[in-house]
Amino acid sequence: PHPTAHKTSTFSFKDQKMADLEKVLKIPFRGESDWMCSPIFREMVVFYDSEREIQAVLHVCLTCDQLMDGEGN
Repeated sequence: PHPTAHKTSTFSFKDQKMADLEKVLKIPFRGESDWMCSPIFREMVVFYDSEREIQAVLHVCLTCDQLMDGEGN
C-alpha cells in the first residue's frame, strides 16, 4: 500500500457489505472511458487473507472512474 494510505474499514468475508461489493463488481463494464483522462489509479479496495497477506487490489481513477486490478487488467 501507498505510504499515505490509511485503512477506513474492514469487513469479514461473510459481511453483507462484501456481498454488496461483489454485486457491484459483477456489473458489466460498458467499455466507455473519458478519452481525455490519463488515469491516475489509487488503491481503493485491498483484499487480505486470514493471515493478513494481500490477495488482490482494486484501483480506481477518481477523475474518470476507470477500474484496474492489481495485475493491470
